[in-house]
Amino acid sequence: MTKPQKANEAVIERTIHEMMDDVVETDATAAGTNVVKSFVHYDIKGTYGIITGRCFLVLLKNGEIWEYPIEYHSSIKGKCGYYECNKAYVMCNNKDHIRAVQPRG
Repeated sequence: MTKPQKANEAVIERTIHEMMDDVVETDATAAGTNVVKSFVHYDIKGTYGIITGRCFLVLLKNGEIWEYPIEYHSSIKGKCGYYECNKAYVMCNNKDHIRAVQPRG
């Protein structure tokens, strides 16, 4: 799966990492484990790479995969739209997401 190359996507990724890396580390420490890797994942549809969803995926040393949903809020009454990353994780059960984060071995 290819990652979008748009400049705004790079800004979103950097911002999500700035906001979420400390949150994820705190959650992992509370769970008694460590973060192996984390990244913004895109659900992509079609040959044109239409983004249908985003989430922040985290692979932990204990093998668990956490997913922090990223939601887009559309512009309303002249106010700009914005992205929001939920600071509460859910256990990942999406097979595509699991395949994207687990190391090949």
